[in-house]
Amino acid sequence: MKNLLSQNNLDLLHEINFSISLVEKEFPQGLSQTKKWVLDAFQDLTKEVSRNLKLLTVCDASYFPSIFDRTNQASDIIRYLSNYYVSILHRVKPQDAFAINFLHWLHAQHSQTKDKEFIIADGNFSIEQNSKNPVNFPILYRLPISSNLRIIHYPLFFHELGHYLFSCHFLELKDLIVDFQNIVESKFHIARQANDAIYQQDLRDKIDTVDTWYSWLEEFFCDAVGLTIGGASYLYTFSHYLRTEGRSAFSKDFNALRLSSHPVTWLRIKFLCLRAKKLGLTSEANSILETWKNIAETHNITHEDYHGFYDDDLQEHLTQTLDDMLIEADPISFSDYHNNDSSSNYIHLVNEAWRNFLNDSFGYFGWEKEMIGNLSLIPIEY
Repeated sequence: MKNLLSQNNLDLLHEINFSISLVEKEFPQGLSQTKKWVLDAFQDLTKEVSRNLKLLTVCDASYFPSIFDRTNQASDIIRYLSNYYVSILHRVKPQDAFAINFLHWLHAQHSQTKDKEFIIADGNFSIEQNSKNPVNFPILYRLPISSNLRIIHYPLFFHELGHYLFSCHFLELKDLIVDFQNIVESKFHIARQANDAIYQQDLRDKIDTVDTWYSWLEEFFCDAVGLTIGGASYLYTFSHYLRTEGRSAFSKDFNALRLSSHPVTWLRIKFLCLRAKKLGLTSEANSILETWKNIAETHNITHEDYHGFYDDDLQEHLTQTLDDMLIEADPISFSDYHNNDSSSNYIHLVNEAWRNFLNDSFGYFGWEKEMIGNLSLIPIEY
């Protein structure tokens, strides 16, 4: 066993040293915090593995189970760091500079993220956090490679930031969610049936509906965060990105909604537009609603049916719950950046991008190419 543990720990040291050599290269300034975090983590692991090797030279067999567990733990962390952080950092491309600068700026505007490490990987717009310790590990953002140089897609990052703010304020927000779930539950009136099987099914449907709202409220909250930060740009991007979903954007059957992670897109659009009007974006909200009305007519959709998961009686309660959640999370507001057109104001940039795209969709891409080249300081070829 001593020989086995020595071999594995020596191999781990080699993995650590190789990973460090990959991360020690130069990265864009926006990743400096992440680079330091990863190198510090590997230095701590070096000490841990070296301690195992030293202990193996002096200990007897009674220590082997403890060293075995410590070796296994170190191995898990090393593989986790390598699979997520090292591999992604090692493959950072010049074309990533704009995204890195964008997220670095966005993080700097929030107290919860101003010193928060992050990395960017390919994939659908999303955020991944370490499930055991989401606040202390670097954030992994995913960005479709086809959206890497699309400024009008970038407001979706505001929504993803909302998920991190949700983690930071989880205890306070959980209480608000539970209060809303209690309201949803109170609207169910299940009478005892002569057929117990029917009664039990109705009861399961009620429980699943209430439970579904836990995930739904997080998504509604992140939409509200996106709108609060991005203003009209988020409203336009969200609609633009999802409006070709087809009929599923308007309606899903009960089983598809049961314990689903996201509300029906049409419902999200309605609440975004409702909030947008409160924020003074009335013409933009009306334009989006008209667009979705036309899409619904194209699919011959004439009525809404959320199969008991939502009805209009919940609108006021949901709006108030989201208002309270935003107070707790305190994201920045687009209105505070509206009149600042400096090159470092990315909220102004994404809103300007949408104005240009809506005014001249064909001519927009030349403007976008120039802007990204200026802001990322790299030549853009596509």
